[in-house]
Parts: sequence; structure tokens; C-alpha cells
Amino acid sequence: MAKELGVGIIGCGNISTTYFSLSPLFKGLKVLACADLNRSAAELRAEEFGVKAQSIEELLANDEIDVVVNLTIPAAHFEVSKAILETGKARLFGKATRAQPGRGRGIASHCEGKEPRRRLRTRHFPWRRTPVGSQAH
Repeated sequence: MAKELGVGIIGCGNISTTYFSLSPLFKGLKVLACADLNRSAAELRAEEFGVKAQSIEELLANDEIDVVVNLTIPAAHFEVSKAILETGKARLFGKATRAQPGRGRGIASHCEGKEPRRRLRTRHFPWRRTPVGSQAH
């Protein structure tokens, strides 16, 4: 079996509980750590889901983390996404870059000529291939 990819979640607000709760469905991925600007929010989620609470900088420097899920608020989303890309880690985000076109183009131009360490395929994310109302396998 291939190595599991370590996942870090940045942004520990309400939506993060959904990502933590559904993470066992993602074959080959394992959530290892979380971070938030509000350290107590990260500590709460870490305790609730049995992962490590880290600062954003610690999570991005963590060699066990291959994929970073960006669940930050819109005001922080661009800077966090940019920081993730600078590490070479794969990035998964929940905000459409179209919501802020200038920022979306900034992310795209920041990616030019850079190759993430790993490419993720839809097999890692069951909801990407499962019709609404169906159960992921």
C-alpha cells in the first residue's frame, strides 16, 4: 500500500468539524495537525479529533504534512494560500478564487513554474466523483 499523505488543516472554525469528521472517508489521507490564528480554536479541535495543535508556521514547516486544507476566512485566505504554495505542499481550499478575481490571478501567477511535491487525484476525495445524495465508498 502507498504511503498515507499527512494532512494539516488551517482554520478551525465551524466548517472544520465537517472536514475532520469526514476525513476517515479519504483513503490514503490522514489528518495529523491543525492550526488557527486563534490558538485556543486549534487546541479545541486538536483535542476533539486527536490531532496536534500547531501554529500556522509550525504546521507549514511540519515534514509529516503533505497536504494543507485552507479553511480560513476570506480576509486571510490569500496570504495563507500563498504561504502554503511557498512550502511546495499540495493545497486544498474551500473558497472559490473567483470570489476575489485579483487574488485568484495572484495565486495562479504565484504557481507558474512551480510544481507541488505531490499531485492529488480525485480518488483521494470521494465527494468529487460521487453524485449528490449517493454515499461515498
